[in-house]
Amino acid sequence: MKKVLVLSSLFALGAAASFGSIAPPPACSTQSVATIAEGYTCEIGDKIFSNINTDGAPTTGTISFNGSGTLYTLDFNNFSAPITTAFTFSFNVAVDTITNPSNRIIQVQDQMLTSNTTGASLPNNTTAVVTHTPGGIVNLSGASPDGHTQNGVANMLTTNEGVSFAFTPGANGQLADVSFIISQTTVPEPVSLSLTGLGLLGLGFFGRRRLKS
Repeated sequence: MKKVLVLSSLFALGAAASFGSIAPPPACSTQSVATIAEGYTCEIGDKIFSNINTDGAPTTGTISFNGSGTLYTLDFNNFSAPITTAFTFSFNVAVDTITNPSNRIIQVQDQMLTSNTTGASLPNNTTAVVTHTPGGIVNLSGASPDGHTQNGVANMLTTNEGVSFAFTPGANGQLADVSFIISQTTVPEPVSLSLTGLGLLGLGFFGRRRLKS
């Protein structure tokens, strides 16, 4: 038993030493699409956002980050000049496994806000394909008068999620905002599971000894 405790202590000290040697990314702040640095990386709560990229989008709009606990949001806002051209917006989001090794991303909800350039806001001809890695593909559109097709959900269980949003305006559509709502959960750590298993084995062993005696 003493050996187990000593080894556990050494493991914890070694892990703490290696954790302390890695500098965390800067805190997330609202970024202008026109001036955001290539490869911008930031952290909010235990979520690290990185590889933020816009391809084909205008140079207007802002990218903001919000959230804490089990819910986080990345928002690409272009209300001042809705986008009428095709473009791709992509990013990565990862759990900071140094501070929260047992957290996992379990769901990303995709939401876009579109309108019609020639009349009523909905329906319109906009479409978007959101590729989640892992999580698969979500298709969005402005085709529904009540807007429900502008929302979609992808499920996964991961510490690192890639998201790529590819927008097509169609004949009469424009995009004012797109947001990604990231949900997470906590899973048992392997060390905790091992200790639980050892504890159950110990109880079984002593139970058998008592029965024999």
